[in-house]
Amino acid sequence: MALPLLPAKPIQPAFNNLRDSLPDEVNEHVTALVTYVMYREAQYVTLQAVLVSEYCLHRHQKKAHKQTQGLLSKYWASYAAGEITTVQLLRNVATYTRGVCRAD
Repeated sequence: MALPLLPAKPIQPAFNNLRDSLPDEVNEHVTALVTYVMYREAQYVTLQAVLVSEYCLHRHQKKAHKQTQGLLSKYWASYAAGEITTVQLLRNVATYTRGVCRAD
């Protein structure tokens, strides 16, 4: 979910490498799926912005989620300061959001 907030310059080469490593058929399916998901999510952005501005939409966080958010903020700050690379940031974020990758 944080991917849209990353600067394009370091991310684009990572996506290009990933795209180039996939077979063409898989790449086409992934592209179609990503396009569909992004389109669906974009439909809600305007509505959510209006609801937030009118104080009709609030965010509720449990304690565990607040702790995770704190760690993610720490990783973002390290990335912004140039202390960790884009790959390290993505691995760290994946560790706390999905448990997919191991943090270095």
